[in-house]
Amino acid sequence: MRRILLLLLLAVAAWAETWRVVADQSRLRFSGSTSLQDFHGSARVVGGVIDTDPNHPGGWIEADAASMDTGGARRDRRMHAEVMRSKLFPSVRFDLRAVDPTADGMIARGTWTMRGIAREVAFPVRLARGNEVRAIAAFVLDIRRWDIEPPRVMVVAIDPDVRVEIDLLLRPDPDAVAPRIDRSLNGVAAVDAADAVVDLGQCVVNTSVVLYEDAGAADAMTWCSRLKEAGLAVLPIRHGVHPGVGGPDQALIDVPGAIRTRLAMPRARVAVLAFGDDAQLIDMVLGAPKSEAVARSQRMMGASPP
Repeated sequence: MRRILLLLLLAVAAWAETWRVVADQSRLRFSGSTSLQDFHGSARVVGGVIDTDPNHPGGWIEADAASMDTGGARRDRRMHAEVMRSKLFPSVRFDLRAVDPTADGMIARGTWTMRGIAREVAFPVRLARGNEVRAIAAFVLDIRRWDIEPPRVMVVAIDPDVRVEIDLLLRPDPDAVAPRIDRSLNGVAAVDAADAVVDLGQCVVNTSVVLYEDAGAADAMTWCSRLKEAGLAVLPIRHGVHPGVGGPDQALIDVPGAIRTRLAMPRARVAVLAFGDDAQLIDMVLGAPKSEAVARSQRMMGASPP
């Protein structure tokens, strides 16, 4: 057993490099089924960086949600308008957090974000080296985990399980930076009501943090009221910089920027982050509109890490 483990570690160590995804020579495909027929589609890969160092893995891959195409005009219009809501959530993204070595590659672990919701996933990746280096993966996602109810057209039902296939051309790039995901806010500086700098990680236990820009203030207040009605602790934070101890003459602290950097999350008008009793992030929703806030807030803190 020890020999097998050593061989696996050596296999992954050989790939311990930082790679840039060659977007125009990479592919993301997906397929699903209905009660009448199967369907197949694709989306354009826009970029990514992957660090396969097993001790310090990290990185991201992103696809253009608006480019998703199944070859059926009516089906695609409904997919973008009702299922993926591509105008509001224009990207599909995977952020790598950890890797487990396998005989021909690794198990990639991280967060898959689509329709503004991030969920933990894990899937096998085969690493193929020939004239070019490719990372190849195939796995199944249950879209209900992202709060997507499978659409139904009269008597035609759509299976919630969607098969995703990723084929990435990788090129070594030692200058590329692969962000690492930290699921906590420990060590992130914030300013409390008394103008004292505090460790935000100590303030978010069993709390929902609502990050918002001025343009999203109304939605943020709706989120806050619904979360409070559900009996949850809420910490609203407006985008911008805040003075440190001693007032405006002291260094400014960009709390939202620090949170986004720590969690490797994009900027959004409104973002709701739920933290559990160990101060670890258990759920995240980006830009959820008011019409979805009521149902989502009732489930948020009750959810357990997948």
